[in-house]
Amino acid sequence: MKSLFKIFLACVAVLLSAGTSVSAANADADVVAALQSGNSAAIASAMNQNVHMRVTGTDNVYSKTQAEKIMQMFFSQHKPVKFMAGSNTAGKDSKTVQGTLHTSNGDFKVYILLKHSNTTYFINQIRIENGTD
Repeated sequence: MKSLFKIFLACVAVLLSAGTSVSAANADADVVAALQSGNSAAIASAMNQNVHMRVTGTDNVYSKTQAEKIMQMFFSQHKPVKFMAGSNTAGKDSKTVQGTLHTSNGDFKVYILLKHSNTTYFINQIRIENGTD
């Protein structure tokens, strides 16, 4: 009976760890989809309460509400056409989304840092810079 219980616990552990990696993958996909569509509300929903942002002329730590307005203003001036993902990374407690955002007014390098908290990843940093260098 004890061995059956141990097998059950092992199966539960495997299922829980698989669920965590799925939600991590979804976080990346959700951020990329929001970038491609210019959806500042979707990006804000993935943000931590405070976010360090460097977006074409701004460089500061902003509240989630302020950060959403900055992204909204950016997308109103630079309508996204396509996001080309670059070399994303994943560590124990963080992930990055990197690539080039092609817009109606040029190309921008994008770097987004997501930090793990409890069972969810939250955006802690967003950098959007002119050019593709």
